[in-house]
Amino acid sequence: MHGILHYRVYEAAVAAAGLDFRSDRLWETYIDWQKTNNRLKETLILFDRILRIPTQQYSKHFDRFKELVTSQRPVDVLSDYEYSQLYHEVDAVISAQEKAAASAAAAGPSTASLAQASLVAPGTATPSTTTATDETTADGSTGNNHAVASATGEAAATGDASAATGDASAATGDASPATSETNASVEPPAPSEVSNGNGDETAVPPAAKEGEEPDAADIAAAAAAEDIAELKMLAEQEALAKRDVKMVAGIRERAIAARYAIHRSTEEAVRKRWSYEEGIKRPYFHVKPLERSQLKNWRDYLEFETKEGDAERIAMLYERCLVSCALYEDFWVKYIKYLESTKPDLMRSIYTRACRIHLKKKPNIHLAWAAYEEAKGDVSAARQVLADLDKFVPHIVLIMLHRISLERRHGHHENVIRIFEEALAQASSSDAFNFYSWRYARYLAKVCRDLGKARTVMQTAIEKDSGNKRLFQQLLSLEMSQDGIGDETQIEAVFTAAQNSAALSQNAKQGFAQRRLQFLEEYGSQGSVLMEAHECYQKMYKKSGGGGKKRNHSQVQDSTAGPAVKVPRVDDVSAGDDSQQNNAFANANRALQAMHSQQPATATAQPAQQAYVYGAQQQQPWMQVPYATTGQPATTAYQYPAVAGQAWPTYQYQ
Repeated sequence: MHGILHYRVYEAAVAAAGLDFRSDRLWETYIDWQKTNNRLKETLILFDRILRIPTQQYSKHFDRFKELVTSQRPVDVLSDYEYSQLYHEVDAVISAQEKAAASAAAAGPSTASLAQASLVAPGTATPSTTTATDETTADGSTGNNHAVASATGEAAATGDASAATGDASAATGDASPATSETNASVEPPAPSEVSNGNGDETAVPPAAKEGEEPDAADIAAAAAAEDIAELKMLAEQEALAKRDVKMVAGIRERAIAARYAIHRSTEEAVRKRWSYEEGIKRPYFHVKPLERSQLKNWRDYLEFETKEGDAERIAMLYERCLVSCALYEDFWVKYIKYLESTKPDLMRSIYTRACRIHLKKKPNIHLAWAAYEEAKGDVSAARQVLADLDKFVPHIVLIMLHRISLERRHGHHENVIRIFEEALAQASSSDAFNFYSWRYARYLAKVCRDLGKARTVMQTAIEKDSGNKRLFQQLLSLEMSQDGIGDETQIEAVFTAAQNSAALSQNAKQGFAQRRLQFLEEYGSQGSVLMEAHECYQKMYKKSGGGGKKRNHSQVQDSTAGPAVKVPRVDDVSAGDDSQQNNAFANANRALQAMHSQQPATATAQPAQQAYVYGAQQQQPWMQVPYATTGQPATTAYQYPAVAGQAWPTYQYQ
């Protein structure tokens, strides 16, 4: 039970950190635990795994692997499949070598002749003499038996073991495990059976058959036969032992050679990564910021590993990087983008780790997480992510707007109104309150079609900050953006509120008066209201002192006597400066009055110059100021046609 628990713990550890460049100590502990429990085959499997991983001590692991293979029997270390495969390969090689040796020996003297000669004692008959004697003997079997017994007895007496060894070698041939089992089962011949030298076995001597006592020659022959059989068996065993040694050495050599190619490949992988690993000075987490060189090294290392394309190693390197760079948002985002194209199922877990543990106050990654959850269809999760971020980092306009947009996209208008109300209640400054008020009013008018409530929201904001010209402009824009030209009464109410505001500056009021005049000219329905607006603007203009440097009327020449008066063009005035535009407006009026004081123009004379009056806004059309063609000057600077549709006279412009 404990062994299973240890195994699971080790496997979980190597799965989490086994690919780390500095994971050598973990693998060594795991391997030692397997060897201690005498799990040699499992130990070799671990070596096969670690030899493929580029680690800091890769060479040490290969040395320990070779030590394991050379110190144990291959059958105890290698897997059954690998052992069987290597056994047949080595057996084929050794068999080929033995056949080659046998062929070389066959080219010399006959093995049988050498063995026969070694068995014959000096002074006795040769194998040819013995054969002749057998042929001439009356009872050939007896004569043959005596000849063989005599030769064998002498060979045994002289201790000539070479003959027996030669016979054993000749009888053995090629050795193999199957052969060894067969030979091991062979028993020596019975003492009552003796070879006659021709391959035939003779019966027990007649004296033994008849119950008579065997003579000394028969006893010596039987003892010699037993000695020969024993020597043959020993020779076979010795040959098999030598073959087994060759088999073991060959299997070990091939097993190591197969892993050596893997070791060289791992060595090359380590060489590529060594410079990046040397650049990592702080592989652990710390709240102190990392140096720029460290951050650059991590980015380069990640880019290199990504190009290599090993998904497991890339993920492991990102995990290592996020230990040291846990407080850097860009590394988390980069990891998530990588997973988006490889393992999208892991993106949520990375978002959770980043936003709930390390980057609780980083808005960007929270917003990305919320967008991810919304894209997956989990609106409640996206809502919760934004709500948590709003708690960690309160009073951030960007976060509030994302919460509002999320609810609006999914049609939860009651939630949008609730969030807007919360934002207005929690606004920490007048600027934030005014911003939320304008957004809220626009949402009510455009989406909810509740213009009355939108108007109330803006009026509340104006009451709190009555000196803010922008609020009046936004309310005016809200009223004018309705269908058609809007409600003229409500628009006039906005202009009136701006004119009556004690907090607005005189310049701001003058700008609203000019804009009112423009609106009434373009969209107004009553001429009396237009004239009243014009008079109001004239009073404000005079009250402001003309807004520019006065010009001497003597400088304005008569159009008949000299060049016409030059009036500033529209591009001479900045569009964003109301005071400068008003100055141009005053200058044009002065030029007009000066021209009136000169001699009147006749119908036949050169027509007078056409004057242009600047408006308060650049977008406002220029108002053409005509002169009477009867030779009398116009009574006022602004003379509108008495009859609707009357054309304005044409004048020169310089």
